[in-house]
Amino acid sequence: MIEVPDEVRFAAELLPLAEDAGWEWDYHRAHGNYDPSATLSAVQITIKEAIASSPTHILLYHKGRYVGPAMSEARAFVSLRLDECTDDSVSVQFTVPAGGHAGSITIRHNVTYKWQGGQIVQLGRPPSGK
Repeated sequence: MIEVPDEVRFAAELLPLAEDAGWEWDYHRAHGNYDPSATLSAVQITIKEAIASSPTHILLYHKGRYVGPAMSEARAFVSLRLDECTDDSVSVQFTVPAGGHAGSITIRHNVTYKWQGGQIVQLGRPPSGK
C-alpha cells in the first residue's frame, strides 16, 4: 500500500466504472511504485471489497504526470510485478485462470510498458477478454 497522492485520485476519477453495480475505487488498497521523479511508474487500483476477480486498473505516470491506463478497460487477475519494474518500464502480469475461476492458473502473460521516444510502448500482449 502507498500513500495515495492527489494524482492517483484524479486519474481514477477519469476511469469508467460500473457505478450501477455499486462499485467505488478503493484508494486505501492502491499500491505500486509511483514516483514523481521516475520516467515511468504505476499504481494499481481496484474496487472496494475486491476479490481476485474484481476489476483492476494500472495507472501509468511519467515524471508524476498521469499519462493513461495500461489497459483500455478494467481487468481481473492483473498484478504489478514491482520486482521487474525499472526507472523507465512497468511490468504487469495478466493471469488466465482455468475455467474462468481463481482456483487454478493456466496461463500467465507478462507485459512491459516502456517509456520510449516520448510515449509508452507496450512490449508483449495481454490475453484477450476481461
